[in-house]
Order: sequence, then C-alpha cells, then structure tokens
Amino acid sequence: MLYTVKSKKVRTSPTGDTQFITKRKNMKLETSKPVIENFCDNPTICIIPCAADKLDHSAAAQDLYTSSNFQNTLAAAKIHFDKVLILSAKYGLLELDQVVETYDVQIGKGHAEEVTEETIREQLADLVEFYHDGGQIYTLLPKAYRAAINSILRDEYVFAEDIYEAAPGIGYQRGVCSSMKILTPEVCKQIAA
Repeated sequence: MLYTVKSKKVRTSPTGDTQFITKRKNMKLETSKPVIENFCDNPTICIIPCAADKLDHSAAAQDLYTSSNFQNTLAAAKIHFDKVLILSAKYGLLELDQVVETYDVQIGKGHAEEVTEETIREQLADLVEFYHDGGQIYTLLPKAYRAAINSILRDEYVFAEDIYEAAPGIGYQRGVCSSMKILTPEVCKQIAA
C-alpha cells in the first residue's frame, strides 16, 4: 500500500544555521506485524490521566474532564484497548462511567485532598491480578502520573507498557494519541497485509 508521508530532513547551511526541509512522498510501509493493533490477543487495560479542566458539577469521569487533550487521549485509548481507566489526582483509578464530584487537585503537588499511595495500591490490586492472569497493562500517562503508580506496580512485579516513553512533552504526547486515532486496528491490519 502507498501512503503519503511527510518527512523532514535536517540540513546545516554553510553559515551553520539549521534548516528543515519538508517533503511529501509516497512510500510503501512494510512491516511483518501491525504498528498499533490491539497489541496482543490477551485482554488490555489502559490508564490515562485526569485533566485540570473540568465541569463545575459532578459527572461520569469520562465526561467530567473537558480539556481537548483529555478527550484526544480518551478517544485514542478507547480505540485500542479493551478497558480504559482514569488516574485521578483526587480519587485514584476511576472507571469511565463512575460519577464523581468535581475537584481542584493536581497529582504530586502535596495537596491535602490528593489521592494517597495506599488508596492507589488498593485500587491496583485488581490490576495486579489481571496482569498475572495474562492481561496487558498500558499507560498514556505524563511523568508525574506515571511516577504515582510505578513503584507500586514494580513491587508487585507488574510491567505496564509506557506508550509515552519516547514522548518527552505534551506536544509529542498529543501526536502519539493523534497517530493512535489514525492507526486503528483495521488500518494496521491493512498495513501488515
């Protein structure tokens, strides 16, 4: 299959300035397996972060957070994973349809209402069992949120694949989610065929 791909070349001019040259070209993408497909035959769970922008009243967790970045992340996760959980700075892990009150707490800031490590550990107990039964856990979490669960998962010998591992900032993370929305499991199967 041919896909139009934007590529950037970096070149240094004789004066030492860096120049970016953007070209569009058709290229055949060859791969032995899909780039992003429902990652494996085992059930999958993805943990995504909450967001600062919220409704001013209680709502289902997936509706409470109103930022475009949250909506982009949620949409990408719903396409590729069997179940999506939200890591809330106040409540810990939330089901998408779980109704919660609005709040103004950020993770890692030491706020009195911030979710405790003990609460997160209790909530992760089911995920630990899920993982040890063959399930796969993925995260679309920025660094502070990932830090909140990393040590707990490590203590339980659970490996959660960090999809943002090579995405150092929010712009890159948005790009990852946008790519995930484009590369649906159906598109990945076509690319692999």
